[in-house]
Amino acid sequence: MYAIKADGPIPAKNAQGEWIMVNAIDAITNLLAREAQKQAVLNKYFGADVTLIPIPRSTPLAAKDALWPTHRICRALIERGLGGDIAPVLERHRPVQKS
Repeated sequence: MYAIKADGPIPAKNAQGEWIMVNAIDAITNLLAREAQKQAVLNKYFGADVTLIPIPRSTPLAAKDALWPTHRICRALIERGLGGDIAPVLERHRPVQKS
């Protein structure tokens, strides 16, 4: 969870069985893309015709280039064919309690 929120690395085994560090968001979205090919039920929720809506962080973004993990996840999903567009229609104006 922390690696996803920080857009950071996690350990994973490569094809040779060796442990390497990979980007958490890329690893999770790759896994989801593979599962979507196997599990037809996921096609109801993902695909080129789906608009993804990133949920804002608990505090307003400090700068336009600030890390927004859910937006980064949406971009990764689109790169893997699991979404068609991103609609950042929600904006945080004041902080809320973290979950």
